Amino acid sequence: MRKTFLTLIVMVLASAGVMAQAQFGARAGFNVTTVSQDTDFGDAEEPWRPGFNIGLASQFRMSEIFAIAPELIYTQQGYLVEYATGGERNVRFDYLKLPVLFRLTFGDILKGYINAGPSLGYFLGGKFREEGRLNLDPIDEKIVFGVEGDEEWDLDANRLELGLGFGGGIMLDTEAGSFLIDLRYTRGFTDAANFEDGETEAYKNQAVMVSLTFLVPSVREYDY
Repeated sequence: MRKTFLTLIVMVLASAGVMAQAQFGARAGFNVTTVSQDTDFGDAEEPWRPGFNIGLASQFRMSEIFAIAPELIYTQQGYLVEYATGGERNVRFDYLKLPVLFRLTFGDILKGYINAGPSLGYFLGGKFREEGRLNLDPIDEKIVFGVEGDEEWDLDANRLELGLGFGGGIMLDTEAGSFLIDLRYTRGFTDAANFEDGETEAYKNQAVMVSLTFLVPSVREYDY
């Protein structure tokens, strides 16, 4: 499935680069994230965890209303648990993600748009912090893969994540370039991680992302 997904991405990008009006730029923004899981934390609250995203963006305009928009971004995922005792668990997952969005735009200079598409994520690592829970000692450890130590937390995680994102925003086209304000919901299809302590089962990432993107003027101009 992953090989098929990568093959489709390569084919889409290759065809887009040949046929399209191309723009490239950067994006940065704010996340709130959580995970879907079967864990029961009792009376604890589970608010969404804040984080950020930053990376490269592009847009290949295939027509006046349709574009393909691949990105390469670093994003912070994870979750929060606030215990009734006053302590909390704060888990951060660091991902490098490659979403490929299919975008429909409407309007003239100030445009609205909607987009959706698949993404491939690579799990880089992260941080696990927990304190104030019953009589347990505080934990503040890096999340690593296949290594156990006093300051490192071995996580049974999947390196690759297949997911989907969808949302929309507004786009302003100017002579200096295109400015986009984007709101997006993303969800992983594959399990992010498993824990062997009998408490937490496999779970999937979820995120709501708000970002600002700037794309330089197109290197090609077409009359559609």
